[in-house]
Amino acid sequence: MQSLLSNPMDTVPTKWRLRNFLLVWWMGSWFINISYTCNLIAVLTVPVFPTKLQTALDISKSNYRLCMLDYGEFVEEALAESKHPVLSALSKILDMVPPYDTWEHIGQEQCIERVLAGTHAHIETYSYVKILYNKLGHGAKVYSFQEQLYPGYLAFAVQKNAPWKYKFDVGMQWMLEAGLIQKWYNDAMDDFRGYFETKPGPELHALSLEHLQGPFLFYIVGLFLGLLVLLWEILIPETKELRPTGVLLNPEY
Repeated sequence: MQSLLSNPMDTVPTKWRLRNFLLVWWMGSWFINISYTCNLIAVLTVPVFPTKLQTALDISKSNYRLCMLDYGEFVEEALAESKHPVLSALSKILDMVPPYDTWEHIGQEQCIERVLAGTHAHIETYSYVKILYNKLGHGAKVYSFQEQLYPGYLAFAVQKNAPWKYKFDVGMQWMLEAGLIQKWYNDAMDDFRGYFETKPGPELHALSLEHLQGPFLFYIVGLFLGLLVLLWEILIPETKELRPTGVLLNPEY
């Protein structure tokens, strides 16, 4: 198509209507040529961004390691004893860091530093780690897995065989089935997110049609102008040009 649109003309028509049509044709050809060339260059030069890690299998095959605060959780032993190949592979890349009571967040800062350095992923309770990173101003720099390694539960400790315990269980089950607990949880997380949320920095995005729509808009404008010239050619009658007739004499006579 580029060879057809770039075909030159040896002569230019003398009629201005044909010249206007030829101008629109050349401009449209030029826009098509630029659009194709720019899109081709964009496709060949834009870097391919890595996909986000979303599962435990993804991180086991990546170059990342795992970081977790060693405060007595069962995760380290459970991963090491697991018969699942993915969980067993995670136990080999797990780095445990010691807790420090004198630190503000009991030593979680060690894992946060490694996450921000791009070498580790942080294992922690989902809600707590979301609040922690937002509180420290890093909420826009990290993301959490959709897949969870293990479920976490909140429980109320009551005396064994308490007579009102069964009524309490029924009430909790009603609130759970009605969605109240999830609603309260979402409200609490939204409050923390709004309180600690920081303005995200500029992000890199792959080029899309939105970034390359300029040449196509010019192309549409060119087609519209070409249509106007075509209508002009059809509606306005052609006038014959008057040319002088005569015989060319030899200058010697």
